[in-house]
Amino acid sequence: MPAFCVAILGATILALATGAQTGVSQASNSPQPEPPAVRMAQISGFVFRADSHEPLAKAVVMLYPQDEATGKAADGRHVARTDADGAFVFSSVAAGLYAMEAARNGYVTEYKPESRPHFLAVHNGDDLRNVNFLLMPGSVLSGRVYDEDHDPVAGLSVLALQLTFEPGGKRQFSAAASVVTNDQGAFRFSGMRPDAYYLRTGGLIQETLRQLPLKKSPERAVQYRETWFPDIPAGESLGLAVQADMETSDIEIRVAAEPTFAIRGKIEGNANDSAKPAAVEYRKDALLVDTFGPAGAPVQSDGS
Repeated sequence: MPAFCVAILGATILALATGAQTGVSQASNSPQPEPPAVRMAQISGFVFRADSHEPLAKAVVMLYPQDEATGKAADGRHVARTDADGAFVFSSVAAGLYAMEAARNGYVTEYKPESRPHFLAVHNGDDLRNVNFLLMPGSVLSGRVYDEDHDPVAGLSVLALQLTFEPGGKRQFSAAASVVTNDQGAFRFSGMRPDAYYLRTGGLIQETLRQLPLKKSPERAVQYRETWFPDIPAGESLGLAVQADMETSDIEIRVAAEPTFAIRGKIEGNANDSAKPAAVEYRKDALLVDTFGPAGAPVQSDGS
């Protein structure tokens, strides 16, 4: 092959190689396409009164992540406050699983599907509207506790109890709320659901970080007798019937002082006997079922 042909062929190959390298360099330096932007979700709705369906302003609506992944994406829970029209909105909500509930001072949640917490599966770009809540106006029970001399009793715990029935018809009281009387013997329960309630008071005086009897000696103490309102005699008592948005005031409860006694004993038998009970319980001999179950004391290593 003539020399000039070889030279031309070499130059052509070099040019092609240089062009290929340049193309690779240009391709590596070209901007990469950005991933599509994630569209956040939005949730909105209203909070209404359950009885009149009027909008509720200043209600607090909470959005709770329901799993770890949602919690990380949402950076914790979200809180919104309703405006004058009862409206709320959560914008920029990350995808995930959430629970929502609403609350307002003086109102309670009804036992209806539209009042209970909502559970939502939220996807990117969702616009969830009319996630609404109904809240029932709460009721108030208030009154005073006096002693035998009609002096107000301060620092006495007052329980609002509801009567329930266990299998077989056995009656059981459960605590719905608890307050302590102030220096004037006054107590007040607010935000109570419609139901029938029994009030129970008595026992020890409640002070900061301690409870005190009226008197105390090594063998016995004096405290206020367990007292119910309405009184629970041998027959039936219907309790205080409470309706929505109702206030029952001027309740007067009289408590009397009574002595309490210490009960001591010893369980005989082998100290290493595994069948020895760990505690001894006692129950009050009453016509109604125990309010909170039996009381008791642990058994010491010597059986006492």
